[in-house]
Amino acid sequence: MGLTVAILYAFGRAFAFAAGLAIALAIGIAFGWGGKEYVAANADDWFAQSPESRADPAAVSDDD
Repeated sequence: MGLTVAILYAFGRAFAFAAGLAIALAIGIAFGWGGKEYVAANADDWFAQSPESRADPAAVSDDD
């Protein structure tokens, strides 16, 4: 009564793929939620420092 190694290999490969996918998804969600809060806290400062926000809106050319 021997075990077929191919079956164990298939299950191990599927488990490794699922574990890698779960880890990547967890990291992406963590950075996404954390980044959302960081951007919300700093967006006003970034827009205030940008040169386009200080320029006259009528003087800015449209490049369409």
